[in-house]
Amino acid sequence: MYIVIAGGGVAGSTLASSLAEHKHDVVVIDLNSEQCESIYANSGVVTVNGDSTDINTLKAAGIEKADIAIGAMYKDTANLTFAILAKSFHVKRIMVKMREPAYAKV
Repeated sequence: MYIVIAGGGVAGSTLASSLAEHKHDVVVIDLNSEQCESIYANSGVVTVNGDSTDINTLKAAGIEKADIAIGAMYKDTANLTFAILAKSFHVKRIMVKMREPAYAKV
């Protein structure tokens, strides 16, 4: 499967490493270039340095061919924006990490 993960923090990078070990094609998007370099160096997972809520960044990550999109960023609003954009690219399965229970129904 082709999986795009928005957010290369602890959750995103750990998930990316695990998925790559199971032979999935994984791309992580993160704003921090040093974090992108660290993810690639430690796991070999391809990274895109950029904003996961920017359409051009998503295209650079291959969102158009993604089977799964995962929002693992710190801010719920960023994860929701990422989910809406992934849906507009017809990604079949979208998952996001949410901290605030008030967003559960969204």
